[in-house]
Amino acid sequence: MKIYGLYGKSGTGKSHRATEVAEQTGAAAIIDDGLLIKEGRRLAGRSAKNEQLLLAAVKRAVFHAEAHRNEVKQALADHELQSLLVLGTSKRMVRTILRALNLPDPSEWIAISEIQTEEETLHAGQQRGRNLHVIPILPEEVGTAFAGSWFRKLLIRLRRREQEVLVVKPVYTGKDRIVISPKCLKDMTRIHEHPGIRLEQIQTGFEQIAVQISTSQEVTIADIAFWKKHLEQAVRTQLGMICTVHVKWKRIIIDNA
Repeated sequence: MKIYGLYGKSGTGKSHRATEVAEQTGAAAIIDDGLLIKEGRRLAGRSAKNEQLLLAAVKRAVFHAEAHRNEVKQALADHELQSLLVLGTSKRMVRTILRALNLPDPSEWIAISEIQTEEETLHAGQQRGRNLHVIPILPEEVGTAFAGSWFRKLLIRLRRREQEVLVVKPVYTGKDRIVISPKCLKDMTRIHEHPGIRLEQIQTGFEQIAVQISTSQEVTIADIAFWKKHLEQAVRTQLGMICTVHVKWKRIIIDNA
């Protein structure tokens, strides 16, 4: 796979120019802020613009969560892409994204400062100052990539045509954010406790729940796998989160009665 790295500081217009750069280089798809995009449509991933907190948005953009990484890696394999444009605020960030997805370093680097004027960069900075961010997808695809309530269309000019992309206000910049606390995840884990499985310890991280369990003699590995999958589905359905559950089987409780 041939990979192009487009880099530049936050708010300099990378997402605005991504579609144009992909067309000029022949890149088959774009990775930007946690999304895998092809021809203006989301193939996989979740936008960092959906996150409730800025730190979570940064982690989303670099594919910190296992479930997120696996989803995008599977899509890359399924679509057999031959080339890819990866966006980042620096070369280091682009490399971090590529390592997370088990991809090689870019064969060509493109600095945003080399492909647009100072005036265009200034305009991009002014947009960012108003919390306006571009997602390089078609506006009719908004429901597949963005969960916030404010979005607009933006017309961009390509070499031979014009195309609309999406302008959004990220969820983490809004006043009506919903923050899911670690206690909420722990309580949900307890609510979905499986007969014969005792929860010894529960720890939560970014889109992760780590549990230590003890089980009765009757519980099998298949039972634990079923419970793990059921809990992940419950979190996704009820809280709207893609979460990975890690299980450590501590001991088997033997009833001598």
